[in-house]
Formats: sequence, structure tokens, C-alpha cells
Amino acid sequence: MDTSVELCCGTHLQRTGAIEDLTIISERQLVKGVSHIIAVTGEQARQAREAGQSLAKEVDSLSLRVKQGEASLVGAQRLSREVGHLIDTVENMAMPQGLKRELHATLRALQRVANSAIRKRETKLAAEKVPNLLAKHSNQPVIIDTIPVESPSILMKVVNQLCDKVPGASVMLLSPQASGKVFCACQVPKVRYILPALHFQRF
Repeated sequence: MDTSVELCCGTHLQRTGAIEDLTIISERQLVKGVSHIIAVTGEQARQAREAGQSLAKEVDSLSLRVKQGEASLVGAQRLSREVGHLIDTVENMAMPQGLKRELHATLRALQRVANSAIRKRETKLAAEKVPNLLAKHSNQPVIIDTIPVESPSILMKVVNQLCDKVPGASVMLLSPQASGKVFCACQVPKVRYILPALHFQRF
């Protein structure tokens, strides 16, 4: 038989010019040496490139804002959420695969910077709460109190800083929220001893 009858599952064209344009939008390794590639042609290829270029501009703009930083914790948290939203958008957008990888790497780095900024601001806010608590509970073995904070992580940082300042102290802090919830964070020293129930009942 002179005619090949194998199933190639390919796209057949009378001439290559009918493709007009081509952009690889996905590449996934199935097994070693074998990859699954998805490409679009013609108008879809043009749209994919334009979408990628538009997202690249958004990432550049957000990158500048992240590097400049935000003065407030709320602003830093908002930036982190924006980075996370762009990561999801890039992941689900049909765009050139090479550009997608580049934007992913940039956004992951920005996410680390944004999260680091949040931790620094939380640490600073926690440090502002510690002096008053130290003055109120000077050298007491058990510190129980309520303080206003914006998040459980700040409350835990206050507890950690208190324990650093008063080694051996057992600390429990509560923070009632407008929603009706109450944040709670506590820490006891590594030395094993039993705290009388009255220490907590008096609160």
C-alpha cells in the first residue's frame, strides 16, 4: 500500500498561510520527553497576545505600587489581595505561554514582598500595644487582658512580645470584634507547672 492510513489527529490545511498567526498558550509535560501543547491561530492568537500585553501593563503598575509600599496595614493587605487576584487572572487567561510564565514569576515575587510588608506593619502595631500592658501587669506571672486589634496575627504578635519581655509569664489576650467574634491568643512558658484555676476565674 502506497498511502499512509495512520491516524495523526492533526489539523490539515491546504496551505500554511491559512493559519495567519499562531500562539502557544499552554504547555504541559505529560511524561519525560512528551509535552501536551495547546496553540491558537488567526484572530484568537492576536487576542491572546493583546490580553497578555494588557495584563503585563497591569503587573508593571502593581509592581511599582508594591515597591513604593503602603503606609497602613489596610493598604498593605489590599495590595496583597490585588496581587493574588492578578495571579488568578494570569493563570486563567489565554495568553502566550512564555509571557504567562514570566508574569507568574513576577507576581510570586511581588506576593512575597507584599506579605513581608504586612508582617512588618503587624509587628509594629503589636509593639505599640506592649508598653501599656507591661505597665499594667508589671512582673505578674499571669497576664490576662483585652485589647483592640485588627487581626488574630497581631494579637499573637503582642502575646509573643509580652512573653519575650516577661520571661516565664503566662499570657492570654482577648480582642472583641464588632462582628461579635472574639480573637484569643495565649502562650505559656516551656517550664512545666500547673496554673491554679483561680488565675483565669478572676478574669
